[in-house]
Amino acid sequence: NWYRPNLRVKNRDGCTPIGPWRVDAADVADPMQLDLQTRVDGVVTQRGNTRDMIFDIPFLIEYFSAFMTLQPGDLILTGTPDGVVDCPVGAEVVTEIEGIGALTNTICRGNA
Repeated sequence: NWYRPNLRVKNRDGCTPIGPWRVDAADVADPMQLDLQTRVDGVVTQRGNTRDMIFDIPFLIEYFSAFMTLQPGDLILTGTPDGVVDCPVGAEVVTEIEGIGALTNTICRGNA
């Protein structure tokens, strides 16, 4: 992403909300068959499935392992389904993955 215009909007201090829990690989029957959904203030803005990813999870693990050491607990952030939207300050964003759970965040103004 270094040479792409989305670098600025995807990488900001405090802007990688993760949690509130992690799921072990053994708890996910097929990571390439999970429904994804994002809602902003209750309106669905994104819907997708991991089967639609350009690169599957095994490929990404193999690829990254070729030039870095992956440790237990490391995260690989894989991107987002179509339908991104600008969120105003105060918007509630709920991101949900089937069988894993939902993460709720409220957009706040950062320090400039």
